[in-house]
Amino acid sequence: MEVGESLVRGRSDAVAQLPEEARTLAQKVAQRPYTVLQKDIDDLRAAGWTDNAVFELVVAVAVGSGCGVVSAASRIREGS
Repeated sequence: MEVGESLVRGRSDAVAQLPEEARTLAQKVAQRPYTVLQKDIDDLRAAGWTDNAVFELVVAVAVGSGCGVVSAASRIREGS
């Protein structure tokens, strides 16, 4: 399974598989999205990331995080 798919599926180890320069942004998007700054994006650009790659990273992490929340809520509702 590739990293992008792992992120979208909300796998907890997916962020650790990312290149080091992307981990900070990915962790912020997943855990504290309100702390993401332009500097975080600029740092990835400086490391050679394209705008498309940054966008895909952010979307994959956000979707994975959201799916994880929905899954946890479903388990609570079902009483598991």
